[in-house]
Amino acid sequence: MAGLGLLPAELLSLIGENLNDDDDFLALRLVSRRFNILFRERHWNSLYERRRVHITITSLENLIKISRHPGANYRVQHLLISDRLPYPVNASLYKQKDGNFAWIKECKDNDDDIVRVFKSLNIEREDLAKSGELMALFAMAFTNLPNIHSIKIEETPLPLTRKDYNLFYPSLGFSPGRRLPVELTRLNGSSYQPSFFGSPITPWKSILSAIFVAKLSKIQIIDSGNSADSGVPIRWFNGSNQRYATFGSLFRDLTTLRLLLDNEGSNASTKGLCRWITSSGVSLKSLALGCRNSFSNEPRYFRTLTIGDCKLPKLERFVLWRCRLSCGDVQLCVESCQGTLKSMRFIGCHWDGEDGPRDQGGRNKFIKEIQNAYPHIDVGS
Repeated sequence: MAGLGLLPAELLSLIGENLNDDDDFLALRLVSRRFNILFRERHWNSLYERRRVHITITSLENLIKISRHPGANYRVQHLLISDRLPYPVNASLYKQKDGNFAWIKECKDNDDDIVRVFKSLNIEREDLAKSGELMALFAMAFTNLPNIHSIKIEETPLPLTRKDYNLFYPSLGFSPGRRLPVELTRLNGSSYQPSFFGSPITPWKSILSAIFVAKLSKIQIIDSGNSADSGVPIRWFNGSNQRYATFGSLFRDLTTLRLLLDNEGSNASTKGLCRWITSSGVSLKSLALGCRNSFSNEPRYFRTLTIGDCKLPKLERFVLWRCRLSCGDVQLCVESCQGTLKSMRFIGCHWDGEDGPRDQGGRNKFIKEIQNAYPHIDVGS
């Protein structure tokens, strides 16, 4: 950074000897002004184009402030939503010496405060989810962010930046220009502990509802990740014809959809889900569906996923993971999408044939049959 600060003076000393008249100096000033405008635009884009949002009131209010700033709101295009709270595992606050754990001095003074802040933020997140305020805050922000192209849940927690440290744990005092203590760099993705909502309400239910309320119409990518707390209840997709039509008009540019679904421990009907995907998937090229069970520790599978009803005219890539599938439904899906489908993947799925559940050999045999029948489609597991 110091070198960049000296760059203008160095350039002037190098080319100043060749500037002979006022026109040369005027041209140089105009070029410098143009550089200033271009770099300012690049700088602002680097600040606002990609935003990381945490499920806390402070972080969401910051997003709302950006949405109300006339020079920043139209620059926001990609949102990465972190549904976990960063929390330093106790082992990160100690170091081993001669077989015994000793306090790290930089951490000792802040340990109690870190625990207090974490508990407070966790309660705050639960209140946001239960009260419905989470959806309202997202809707307030989305209303003034017209150019959002992608919304993703942070699947693997990223290391904390200095800004994140100051947001969550201001007592650590990481002001600009201050080097992070070596031991505290452990407070990164490897030291996260997942923090879940205290109710079945999940971030994606609030996010999708906020998209509906704010009428975001430029969404191209929706990715719910594979976080254990991000499943969308299947019943959420049940609705009226008008609701399906509204989502269809909003998602006319949607090309990539990755959803982790929650069957809520019941044999929930997937008809509403298929209608929602069909109405929203006019331009869909990549679709990935997974499932979880919020009430059981058993393997998280759908009992049935009637994917054959989803007619997607531009679908090229289809991925299903942790789903219970009917061979007949898969056959119908391939037949309905064979004109455009190029790739199909099944990850950790259970299979039901006409004669009952298929073992691994039966599954591989069925996949091979599809591959032979449709050689232009890359099918695998």
